[in-house]
Amino acid sequence: MNTEIKKDIKKLMDKLPEVIAAKKRMSAHIKEYGSLESFNDDHIKFVKPL
Repeated sequence: MNTEIKKDIKKLMDKLPEVIAAKKRMSAHIKEYGSLESFNDDHIKFVKPL
């Protein structure tokens, strides 16, 4: 396997716990408020479809 690919995979694996925690915060926000209108998190970016 290419070393650049290995480095990219390692970066993604290092970020995985942060992403999982952000998803849990997002789910908790939806349960509490019913939508994501006022949800802000550094690990989650919302993108509008084209």
